[in-house]
Amino acid sequence: MSISGVMFNRNERVGVSEPLWVYTEALDFAGKMLENLMSFDCTPQSFLDFTGCNYQGGSSISGLHDLDYPSHAGLSEAMQLKTINKVPIPAEIMEKYVQERHSHFMMGLFPDIHYAWLTLDNYIYIWKYEHGNDVAYFKGITETIVSVGLSHTKPGIWPENVSRILILTTAVEIVLLGMVFDYPTGDVIVPVTEPQEKVLHLLPQPLAILPTDGVPVTSILGTPDGRIFLGSRDGNLFEVFYQKGKSWFGRQSCTKVNHSRGLLSYLIPSFLTSFPFPSLPFSTPLDSSNEPRVAADPMMATTGTIQSHKDALAQLSVDVTRNLLYTLSEKGDVSAFEMGADGKAWRVAYLTQNAIVQQALSVVKTLDSALFKPVISVQAVGARESSDVHMVAITTNGVRLYYSTVRVQLQPPQSMPGELSQVGGMSDSSMGMQGQQVMMGVGPPPYPQPPQKPSTLCLLHVRMPPGFAANSPSHWPTRVHSALYRKGQLVMVNSPGPERDLLWCLSSDDIPAPTMRTSAPSTMAPFGSMSSTLPSTQRTVCSEVTSVLPLDGFVLAVEEVVEVEDDLGVQESGEVITGDEEKDMELALQKMVRKGPRGKSPDGSWMIDPPPAVEQHLHPPRKYAVLTNKGIHLVSKPRPVDVLHRLLVDAKGPDSQGLRTFFTAAPDQAGATCLLIACQGAAHNPQVAEWASRAFFMYGGEPGGTGLSQPAVVGRSQQVTPQQSPVSPCFSPSASALPRGFNPTSVSTPVSSNIASSTMQQSQVISPLASQSFPAEVPGSVGSLNYSHKHNSLYLLLGRLLRPIWNLKMVHRVVLPGSRLKGMVSGILTEELNSALEHLHRLQSFIGQNNQLIGAGTGGALGNITQEHSQTFIRKVSLESSGRQPNRQSGQMMTSGGCVNVQSVERNSLEALRILLCLCCEVLGLWKVLCLHHLHGIASILSPEQQNILCQLTFRDMVLNGQELCSILIENLINSYLGDRASVDAISSKLREVCPSLYRQEDAACSKANEVLLNAIAQTDKERKERMLQQALELCEGVCPHIDLPSVCRRFAAAHFPKGVLRLCLTCASRLDPDGLAVRFYDDGQLAEDTLGRQAYLSRMDCYKEVTLLLDQAYGGSSSMSAMHSSPPSPVSATIASSAMDQSSATPIDVKKDARWLLNAALDSDDCLLHVAIYDWMLQRDLHTELLHTSKLTSRHSGSVRASLETYLKRAAQRDPDSLPIQDLLWKYYESIDNHAMAAKVLHGLATAPSSVTLDQRLTYLARAVMCMRSDNVGCAPSQGVFLRELEDQLEVARIQQKVLNALTKCRGSQHLSAEEAIGRLKTELVDVTQLYEEYAEPFGLWQCKLAILHCVGHNDPTFVESIWDYILETELAATPSTASPDNRMGLLLAEVKALGTEYNLSPRCFPLTYIIRQLEICSCRLGASPEIVMSALVSLGVGLPKLINIYDKLISSNDRIWMAVGNELHLLEALIGLVGSFTQNPSLVIMSERRAFITRCQDVVAACLSELYSRPNTSELIEKFRVVQVALNRLA
Repeated sequence: MSISGVMFNRNERVGVSEPLWVYTEALDFAGKMLENLMSFDCTPQSFLDFTGCNYQGGSSISGLHDLDYPSHAGLSEAMQLKTINKVPIPAEIMEKYVQERHSHFMMGLFPDIHYAWLTLDNYIYIWKYEHGNDVAYFKGITETIVSVGLSHTKPGIWPENVSRILILTTAVEIVLLGMVFDYPTGDVIVPVTEPQEKVLHLLPQPLAILPTDGVPVTSILGTPDGRIFLGSRDGNLFEVFYQKGKSWFGRQSCTKVNHSRGLLSYLIPSFLTSFPFPSLPFSTPLDSSNEPRVAADPMMATTGTIQSHKDALAQLSVDVTRNLLYTLSEKGDVSAFEMGADGKAWRVAYLTQNAIVQQALSVVKTLDSALFKPVISVQAVGARESSDVHMVAITTNGVRLYYSTVRVQLQPPQSMPGELSQVGGMSDSSMGMQGQQVMMGVGPPPYPQPPQKPSTLCLLHVRMPPGFAANSPSHWPTRVHSALYRKGQLVMVNSPGPERDLLWCLSSDDIPAPTMRTSAPSTMAPFGSMSSTLPSTQRTVCSEVTSVLPLDGFVLAVEEVVEVEDDLGVQESGEVITGDEEKDMELALQKMVRKGPRGKSPDGSWMIDPPPAVEQHLHPPRKYAVLTNKGIHLVSKPRPVDVLHRLLVDAKGPDSQGLRTFFTAAPDQAGATCLLIACQGAAHNPQVAEWASRAFFMYGGEPGGTGLSQPAVVGRSQQVTPQQSPVSPCFSPSASALPRGFNPTSVSTPVSSNIASSTMQQSQVISPLASQSFPAEVPGSVGSLNYSHKHNSLYLLLGRLLRPIWNLKMVHRVVLPGSRLKGMVSGILTEELNSALEHLHRLQSFIGQNNQLIGAGTGGALGNITQEHSQTFIRKVSLESSGRQPNRQSGQMMTSGGCVNVQSVERNSLEALRILLCLCCEVLGLWKVLCLHHLHGIASILSPEQQNILCQLTFRDMVLNGQELCSILIENLINSYLGDRASVDAISSKLREVCPSLYRQEDAACSKANEVLLNAIAQTDKERKERMLQQALELCEGVCPHIDLPSVCRRFAAAHFPKGVLRLCLTCASRLDPDGLAVRFYDDGQLAEDTLGRQAYLSRMDCYKEVTLLLDQAYGGSSSMSAMHSSPPSPVSATIASSAMDQSSATPIDVKKDARWLLNAALDSDDCLLHVAIYDWMLQRDLHTELLHTSKLTSRHSGSVRASLETYLKRAAQRDPDSLPIQDLLWKYYESIDNHAMAAKVLHGLATAPSSVTLDQRLTYLARAVMCMRSDNVGCAPSQGVFLRELEDQLEVARIQQKVLNALTKCRGSQHLSAEEAIGRLKTELVDVTQLYEEYAEPFGLWQCKLAILHCVGHNDPTFVESIWDYILETELAATPSTASPDNRMGLLLAEVKALGTEYNLSPRCFPLTYIIRQLEICSCRLGASPEIVMSALVSLGVGLPKLINIYDKLISSNDRIWMAVGNELHLLEALIGLVGSFTQNPSLVIMSERRAFITRCQDVVAACLSELYSRPNTSELIEKFRVVQVALNRLA
């Protein structure tokens, strides 16, 4: 995470990871540069590019130039072979040889077990040649032994204790003996402190015996997978095929297969093997087609491979990486066999000696053909050594011929044929020879198809021995009879005289290789048209050093001393005997998961081994065992570090010609070698280490200039000066611009046979790393920044030290059924871990002692760096990406803004290297501690996701990006101690020692606090528990804010220590914001431009989350609140906290009690931002009631709490004015403190604000506001009365708006399409009364609403009101069901009238009673309803009978003609009868005081009605009713 300024978050407070984020840029830069360099340093140059096959279109030659075998001034003696020991043949064997005369003896070596052997007729003696001890013999054969061999065993066939098979052959039989290696028993006493070696035992009984069928065996070869191949005297290749099971004769099932004859070897009797068969001419490959083959044709192999001549196979060589086997006959013929499944092999190519000579002569036409014959040795070259060369053949004159079994894919330049005949001096005849080579299978074809199977023996390169250069004073070796080629180093033995042999060694590993650059114009280079892009004009010259050592006697065998395999090695003290069964099993599993094909990539392909110079610090000098007739010569070949050590010791200092020569070829490589001596020799030979340090600084140069001038050579141009390695100072080195010059394993300097003389005279030597190391141009620059050789050497050495483990996976997952150990084991072996740590610590010590490399004050531990220092470092190491030019004289780089000191840039780059080195040491140290504490147990606590990540992580990932995972592993380790109730002091001290930046002092304090906390939880004594909790709190407060605050707070909560949670959070918050920026940010209204204040505010809020989390747990919402954290709590911390909670037996009552105390204490504090955090938490939890009562929860700061809450609510309302909960809380808060006027204002604002509040809510807010203003506490101010009146008016208008809305809702969709829009507006805002009438009531015909509006505004217009009532009655009557009875329809109409009457309280202005009665009676008459229905409804509405009798009397007296029109002119009289009759039946309808007057009034009206009726016809029935009523009235009177 990239953080600037003073921004803080939870991740930064985690102690184990905080200090490392400041190194992100430096680690990224150093990691990229290191990986680019490691990729270049460990990847040798392609042999095809190196030899020129890709650019010359055919086989090439080297060894003819002075640079191939140069004479290094002052170096020759230091690079010579050295005899380190001479071991005679054991005395008991020599005594046996002298006492008895034998007719036949042989001697040889078994290099993989470090044993030598000697046969005397039918006896064989075997002894350990390094010390001349452990002699074993076998005499169970009656015939003379003619050949001896050794092989591994196939698993599951022979007895388990048999680790090797000794093959002895005679003229008649082949005997397989078992070899057992075991620790000595009996009287042999070995000191406990010394390693115990295994000794050899030969089983007395043979494992198997096979007949030779009359064909003696001349050579034997055993492969690592247990296959045994035999070369016979008749030239056939056999294999001893054995498998599990018994034969008919009780022995192990074992047969002999002839691979030279194919399938017929199983059918043809052995006596026919000497019968002459016609053979094929094997000067060409057996399969000349270019198409790949899946398998060889058995019939073709049978008819074409049975030989008619007697040519014994003298040597067999196997390439296990490609499953190829090569044979060499005594006449010099070479065959290549492809090995199939067990017991199967077939020949793929065959070359006679004459064909080999013709191939060589086609490349070198000026030399004698005798130089190329006979071939005395063939050496297989594995895929780990070269991807192009498969086999090297050595002739008796020391010439090396490099072959491939496939047709190599070339990349010829795309040039015109006319140009090819003139390029590089190549004539048409030379091109014709090249075509002849292709036809003969000599050189690779120019345009081949890539084969998939071995099918040929293609000559790639010819390397001449020393002595063929023009100015060479020496002679080439002759009469070579033994040779050994491995990893680019040739060892051969020649016999200049009859009694003494010479041991030759040709090696390119002694000194870094120079580069040859041709200064000829482009038209003289091969394929000159492409010379600008072809690297053939500059190619590494692998100068081989020639070393000759005279021997005492003639050589019988020479082999390289290789490391003894584990099953035959010595038992290291305490390797698997730890006393801990679980630890022993973990070590065994660790080695098991790492066991496999060494050198294979994850996709199964073979990887090229790095050059020997890259691994020289891991392996001792290469040793050779030379077996002579006098004994064993153990010869050592010095490494480059040994050569440099010898030069320093001989010169007694760094000032010598030899040192200058050593640094001339490649100063970066030489500087890395110097550093290796300076680092490793400090403990063993301080004087030599000091000399090496002086040489490093003397020849290391300075940035921006060369450190050492190059010596002139023949033809060197004086204008060309060596460059140093340019590297961009930015943190982005380009991987594509890596150097391609240095190649310690290259073995030849190729020169085309046609242009050798012209190009060699125009060459010059430059340093490959001095010209192309670390190139990365600064973007937009004119020049480039050049680092010194010291800088490059330090990166080079660090890459070599880290290379063995850099890409190793940190863990491997293992599951063993039935085992107690199931989990993960370390992917880095203990010996690898210890070796890397030792070397890295020495390099770290060297940099610390020579802090002038980086600068004073920057060589401390990583944990001492500060944020300001990191930002300064980034600014110093990053240059402006504008135009730059290096100023060589001043050591500065010109930029558009001025000069930048390149020395400062280099120091900062080395500072990045130091940071990476320190972090590597710390990660390895931590990993070692984890392995010692059972890594699988610690890793098993990780979550499944974290375990999957850990299984995928390499060491590189762990260093560059795995600091967080390291922190988790450290936490798990500490928690394992805490879980066992063990003290963490020892492990904290160890972690502080090995990884101080991953585990800082703050982390140690937190670990101790955790220990105290867990012990406190288990305490029963309250006083002691309180003291321990207080101690833990003080420890945590001492390292605030650099603690894992969530984890500590959870543990305090588990211990029922809310005081600790509160104090720790307050302390962290105050220390994160010492200047109070957050408070000012809050007080100023949280301005967006105040970034510093905002960052401080967020950091403090992050601290307060732990308080709210504890409160939330008491309210049952911990899971939701946990998700609020920016980073989840550690699962291990949660586990410990959970266990602590279990031990404390916490109850919900205790938790709530702690939460209440914490809430009171938090509100009692003077930290206003903590109050804000509490308020936020309450809002999120919907604890509105509790929030309003917070002022009552405190006693000490109640006034401040009130002020903070009011301020909080106001700012919250301003920040989010649309938030109804905040506004509701604000008016409720004012109401709770009896400030009703402010509450009414807030409610008024809610009601009138343009928001999504519904109309019902607005009515409620207005009603509440009116209630608040009518409270006694409002006061008598005039303004308050005016505001109350406004509220009441708005409330009344709002109610009318509600009525309009209801009316519109009822008529929606039936009248106007715009009703929806009107409804939406009415729902969301308040409108005035004018708008209600003009925009809603009038357009939509809402007559009742019009009536309400008229009533509201007090408008008096009787005619308009009567017209409104006409519309109302007509509308309501029309709305009644037409199928209903007249009374029911009238009942519905009268119900609406009664509602309106009640609403307007029978107001004459809006409820004209006389007119309404008349209209109602008309409706009733028209419908034919009951005459008294209207009267009854009005009585129930509250209209008095006296008033009604007057109205009816008035209506009757008016003698209106409408009644005749509606169908009943006597309808009013009938209604009057009902009115008077209701009184007579229930006199209480009229109050007593008005009853007599009412009776009199009724008598008068009845008398008048009777008078009227008497004059009309057909009224007798009605008259009778009036008389009855009249009688009743008289009785009441």
